[in-house]
Amino acid sequence: MKKNIVMAGGLSFEDANSSITTTIELSKYFKILYAEGRVPFCRALKRKRISRWFSLWIKSLKRSKPQQINNNLSIISLFKLPLFPYSFPSTVLKFNNYINLKRIKKWIKKLGMEENLLLYHWNWMFADFMGKIGEKYNIYQCRDAHDKHMHLKNTGYGNYILENEQKMFDNGINKAFVVSDSLKEELIIRYGTDIDIEVLPNAVDYEFFRETIGRCVDKKYPVLDEIENPKIIYCGGINERLDMQLIYDLAENNKDWFFIFYGGASIPVRSDLENVKFMGRADKADVPLIMSKCDVGIMNYVISEFTNIIDPLKMTEYLAAGLPVVSSSINSAKIFNQQNEDILLLADSLQEWKKAIEKAIMLKNNNDFIKKALSIAEKNSIENKCKKIKNYIEAL
Repeated sequence: MKKNIVMAGGLSFEDANSSITTTIELSKYFKILYAEGRVPFCRALKRKRISRWFSLWIKSLKRSKPQQINNNLSIISLFKLPLFPYSFPSTVLKFNNYINLKRIKKWIKKLGMEENLLLYHWNWMFADFMGKIGEKYNIYQCRDAHDKHMHLKNTGYGNYILENEQKMFDNGINKAFVVSDSLKEELIIRYGTDIDIEVLPNAVDYEFFRETIGRCVDKKYPVLDEIENPKIIYCGGINERLDMQLIYDLAENNKDWFFIFYGGASIPVRSDLENVKFMGRADKADVPLIMSKCDVGIMNYVISEFTNIIDPLKMTEYLAAGLPVVSSSINSAKIFNQQNEDILLLADSLQEWKKAIEKAIMLKNNNDFIKKALSIAEKNSIENKCKKIKNYIEAL
């Protein structure tokens, strides 16, 4: 019998991130009720955050009835009161879950999804949903080792996350999907060897990347189009995971290279280097074209316990844009190379990075390399990942 799926805890549908794309792709095979929206967190009372929370509450009230996206996919917004991690998280979470359980159970029945129901957890927040909506199966999508996260390690909130994750495994997760082999090892150490875990690395929306680049190739970007020197791009959060001193040293010693960073910065960055620019967050719709207008994609991660567990999505996104990629030797990059013909250029020391970038610049217009990069990106696409997920779900 074909399974019905409730997906709980994913981002807002308008965010159009990989969880949304995955959901849309899986709706080709299953009937899905997507319960959008994580609970907003608040560490400080700031005007912008209060405004955002208010808009989320209004949205969750307005979208209390499912909005149909296609014949197999409907979405509802989860009711949200903000979660204060350093005060009373369990109280707020329990209240939110009480409201949301009633809402989800109501629409499971109205949409005729009671039979052969599967609950797909996008995060740990809905451990208390398990066994309460009539589901036969539970799947957990795990992206991080929360006890090693730089902002959560050894904090009360980090411990609270681990308690809920432990509850999920104690209650009988049928299968867990993780993004890296290292994360799989962490979960086995923490929760036992009898857990059914599959490694499914992050995957690129290949069709979106290629279609966007082809359609918008003539679109102009004032800064990017004005730079004639080799453009080296990083796209993503600018935080403690990155070795920014490495970039500053490379920039100071290679004035003909231009380093461009797109993403929000949660650490201080230098503004005194003419060949290093911080552009702020890019619109998701523009990311493929922005990347394609550059010459090299970089992943200048610090090697740490946490970065050795992550699997950066930008790795395959750069390749889908036809870019050579230079990365520090984090575990996921090394494994990706083993599985994909050593397509990435790995470097650790300053001198290694200089040589790798020089080589990457030469590859940018190499037709054989571009063909190989696009082929590997397509192999690691969301479409192919979802076919694997489909097979795993059907086998339960």
